[in-house]
Amino acid sequence: DGWFWDIPLHTGWSSVGAVVDNLTGQEGIRRLGAHDFLLDQLSQTVNTGRMLSSARWAAGPTVVRDWSYSSEHVTGPNFVMTGDSACFVDPLFYPRR
Repeated sequence: DGWFWDIPLHTGWSSVGAVVDNLTGQEGIRRLGAHDFLLDQLSQTVNTGRMLSSARWAAGPTVVRDWSYSSEHVTGPNFVMTGDSACFVDPLFYPRR
């Protein structure tokens, strides 16, 4: 339940990552560790896992979470913050109720 990215870099390498909901990520990483959790997520895909089957790791996975943010002050002398400079709430990560 999530999605993957594969961003080709100018070096010939790619940045590969998985986006999953907070609970799935926390439980999976606690149970398996970050590396094996990513491999487990890849094993559940049809095409992405096959595409990366012969890939080599340049580094271990990095876990990043809670992308949403907001600025304390969005206006002030000679400035107004708009759009993502003021705040960002990713609908994919926003807590469901």
